[in-house]
Amino acid sequence: MADIVLLRCSNNFARNTCPVTLATSSPGTPVIPLGSEMAAALKLLLDNGFTIRSSEGDNLGFSYTLVRESAPAQPGLIEYFEQRIGQTVTVETNGGTVSGVVILVGTDVVQLHEPTGDLLLVLLDQVNAAYS
Repeated sequence: MADIVLLRCSNNFARNTCPVTLATSSPGTPVIPLGSEMAAALKLLLDNGFTIRSSEGDNLGFSYTLVRESAPAQPGLIEYFEQRIGQTVTVETNGGTVSGVVILVGTDVVQLHEPTGDLLLVLLDQVNAAYS
């Protein structure tokens, strides 16, 4: 899942500044203090892997939408699950440990069929360990 940050700053022509007046974001993103300079806020986000998806300006200031794509899955993790389609695996995440038959492997998710009959999607960037 991608991280998203929305920023708004106001033009202060008299002081030649552009302070951040609104900052909202996904959990786990860098904190942007209100009143900080927009250039510094943008630099912080760009240095942390964000890209500017949209920007617009008006007489009062500027608005930016920045996005950071999910971290790629651990090397070899997709291949590990692809080789085990139809087999039972155990997957450990920060949210807990689950087991099930590997049904489908995507670019960022694996689908498991649990013994209860439930289908479960596990994001690959959340996998801490996987074993048969």
